[in-house]
Amino acid sequence: MDRENNGNEDDEGRIKVREEKDKTKELQAIKERYLGGIKKRRRTRHLNDRKFVFEWDASEDTSIDYNPLYKERHHVQLLGRGFIAGIDLKQQKREQSRFYGDLMERRRTLEEKEQEEVRLRKLRKKEAKQRWDDRHWSQKKLDEMTDRDWRIFREDYSITTKGGKIPNPIRSWIDSSLPPHILEVIDKCGYKEPTPIQRQAIPIGLQNRDIIGVAETGSGKTAAFLIPLLVWITTLPKIDRIDESDQGPYAIILAPTRELAQQIEEETIKFGKPLGIRTVAVIGGISREDQGFRLRMGCEVG
Repeated sequence: MDRENNGNEDDEGRIKVREEKDKTKELQAIKERYLGGIKKRRRTRHLNDRKFVFEWDASEDTSIDYNPLYKERHHVQLLGRGFIAGIDLKQQKREQSRFYGDLMERRRTLEEKEQEEVRLRKLRKKEAKQRWDDRHWSQKKLDEMTDRDWRIFREDYSITTKGGKIPNPIRSWIDSSLPPHILEVIDKCGYKEPTPIQRQAIPIGLQNRDIIGVAETGSGKTAAFLIPLLVWITTLPKIDRIDESDQGPYAIILAPTRELAQQIEEETIKFGKPLGIRTVAVIGGISREDQGFRLRMGCEVG
């Protein structure tokens, strides 16, 4: 019994000594942090000195902390898009995905694990095929296009965009989501391939979003905004009666000059007449009575 008591007393004494040492080291670290202290200067190495320095100062070692509160840190698992400030986002995403992946793995049954393994194999096979598929974008189907292919496509046609959630451009009229009757009119008007401004502006216009397009003269800017406009008008009821014409046209196009207004009118008539869409231009130098009569008869574009 005396030996056991002596052993317990020795253990308690060692614990007290260790705690006193930890407190002393922690107090010394606080003093050096806030009161400053004498720091040993490291030997500076000149450019001509080929000797490598592998020594580390003990004060630079941050892997060991004397306070047990900081030794055993709690890892927070945040939900949704929450992250901890000051820590690499990629590292946090990787750790969170690993945590939830391990959690789901423990909850899955044997059959679910086999299904998940089959799905992952298919996904890896698809990603590997896309990674090593060096075919040109013109040789691929629309669903085989990758982000790299779309980036090369925009570079080939000198398309530059700014904004958020911009849809992919049109590769050809066939690959576009335009209705068949609109594609038929485009083919009759002689538009074999879309121009760069049309490739990018039409998908944005079909989403009813605002757009500012900049392109050189003769690049098809008028058709770039007319085609989405005509697609939208064809989904609306036609203005037939005179009393409905008092509500005005479905679309109003503003132009800074008279010549540009006449040019837009010609293009609109060329595209809209086969679809039964009427256009009236209100400009100076023409009889106001004639223009007013045509407006009262009803039109979809003015």
